[in-house]
Amino acid sequence: MLYPPGFFGLQLTFARKITHLTQRPYQEAILNMTALYRILGLDWSLDPLNPVWLDYLKGLHQLDADADWSYQFYLERADQIPSYDNQHWGRLFPVEFGLSARPDTPHLVARSLWGQFLRFDGRLNEERAVVFLDRLNRLEQEHQYAQCFPFQVLFTQAPITLFYPFYGV
Repeated sequence: MLYPPGFFGLQLTFARKITHLTQRPYQEAILNMTALYRILGLDWSLDPLNPVWLDYLKGLHQLDADADWSYQFYLERADQIPSYDNQHWGRLFPVEFGLSARPDTPHLVARSLWGQFLRFDGRLNEERAVVFLDRLNRLEQEHQYAQCFPFQVLFTQAPITLFYPFYGV
C-alpha cells in the first residue's frame, strides 16, 4: 500500500508550523516530529547523517513544493521500503495465508465490517463515517451496498498443513 501524496503535505505543513513557532531548524522538525524518516524505509535510529536522509533533505526548501518532492522521493524508493502490513501477517501466519486475502461478501451483522467506524479508543471515526454516509446517500441499487463502506472485509484461507511447520508443530 502506497501512502497518498496529501499524507506528506500534512506532515510537512506541520513541520513548517513547528519551525515557525519554535525557530527549530526545518530539517530537525521533519526528522523528529513527522513520520517521514520511517516512511522512507529508514530504521528507528533517526540518524540525521543517514545518506538516504541527506539525499532527501537536499530537495527540501520549506515551500509547498516540498510535498511533491517528498512524494516523488518516496515513490522512487517504494520498492525498497518494507510493507509493514505484510510483515504483520507474516509474523502471525504463513505467507500463503496473507497472500490469499480477497474481499469477502460483507456480513452486516459482523463487527469486522462495522469496526472500521471505530477508532482504537472506541470513539467514532468521523472521517470514515462521513464517507460512508455520503456513499449511502448516493446509493441507487441495494446490491451495491458494499461500496458504501470505506474498507471491505478480507477473506483469507490456506491449507492447515501450511500452519504446522510455521508454528513448529
